[in-house]
Amino acid sequence: MDMKVDGYSQTHLLDDTEFIRRFVVALSDQIGMTIVNGPTVHSFKEASRGGESGLSAYAIIAESHIAVHTWPELDYVRTDISSCKGFDGAKAREFVVSYLIMGEPAYHSLDTSRPAPPVGVAIS
Repeated sequence: MDMKVDGYSQTHLLDDTEFIRRFVVALSDQIGMTIVNGPTVHSFKEASRGGESGLSAYAIIAESHIAVHTWPELDYVRTDISSCKGFDGAKAREFVVSYLIMGEPAYHSLDTSRPAPPVGVAIS
């Protein structure tokens, strides 16, 4: 499953590297995934983009990856979970919304537990 949850957050901690690192670890635990590398959190400031700053965090999990991107000036956050192992999407979404204190986030999911066949190839 591939799942994205993004929207506005009321935490006011979107520029706190330790908060975001703990969030990635807690999310991984919540959905039963195994972190094998990370989480790594990178802070950025883009003068060329009007001074926007934020954090990008990722963890490689045995099942694929978890990534988080924040825009503190906008109180905006995007979370991406990609896994070949199934997980409870509703539970994951509820955890993300609760931990990051999100109002009405956008939610997108796609079943990626099995690779799609090349165009024109039938799977029996």
